[in-house]
Amino acid sequence: MLLEFGDHISGLCQPMMAMYRPHNNRETEWAQTKGRMRSNKAMIDRRDQHGMAPALRKGESVWFAPDQDYGLKGSVFAPLFVVEKAVTTNGTFVLSCLANPAMLTIALIRNPNNYGY
Repeated sequence: MLLEFGDHISGLCQPMMAMYRPHNNRETEWAQTKGRMRSNKAMIDRRDQHGMAPALRKGESVWFAPDQDYGLKGSVFAPLFVVEKAVTTNGTFVLSCLANPAMLTIALIRNPNNYGY
């Protein structure tokens, strides 16, 4: 939910293309895409990194949230705190090599008062 909020707010501030995983259910996919298109220019399938690279090279902003499980082919194992081998996506690295984009990290933090400010 917090990622959806971050995508929406970011898209309102800077119209962009957004990376996402298409939903398995057609009706849910329709509703999800309709909602996300209110604040985004286009939706790009999360596995279409080669589609994202030309957009980035043209100066488009792309919301890339590496929170999905890409399987062993799209992942690497790296140390994470006390976990010796945690799986993480290599998508951010691949995009940086393909398009050399400027990158901005966005961290959303929910305040205890639940009002977001």
